[in-house]
Amino acid sequence: MFETVLPAGRLGEPDEVAAAALLLASDTATYVNGAEWFIDGGYTSV
Repeated sequence: MFETVLPAGRLGEPDEVAAAALLLASDTATYVNGAEWFIDGGYTSV
């Protein structure tokens, strides 16, 4: 039921959240600071 209000149309999978966490923990994100990332399928943009 909650999926109907998400722009993505579905709940996120654990591996999708893990991928974001791994990216932020990697050397790829060395220039990222003070940012908020919402891993919520677009819910906060509605």
